[in-house]
Amino acid sequence: MDATRFDALARAVGTSPDRRDLLKAATGGALGLVGLSALSDRALARDCKEDKDCKGDDVCELRKNKENKCVECNNNKDCKNNQKCKKHKCKNK
Repeated sequence: MDATRFDALARAVGTSPDRRDLLKAATGGALGLVGLSALSDRALARDCKEDKDCKGDDVCELRKNKENKCVECNNNKDCKNNQKCKKHKCKNK
């Protein structure tokens, strides 16, 4: 960004009658990003019917409401075929 454009932008922001509103918007945006990053992979998981529908090492978690989701394993019983859950990935023994 050249000096002229920066000066014009600084004047526009600096002379804005609602600088507090800009600060509120910036703070709200930052908090919104933090909130989105805190969502678990279970909330953002994709639908599946079986493990092969999932990408990578994810497993298809069977749910009571019949909305199965691809998730990382949390314990050994999430894994199939005698695999063990290590660092949220199903691995062979």
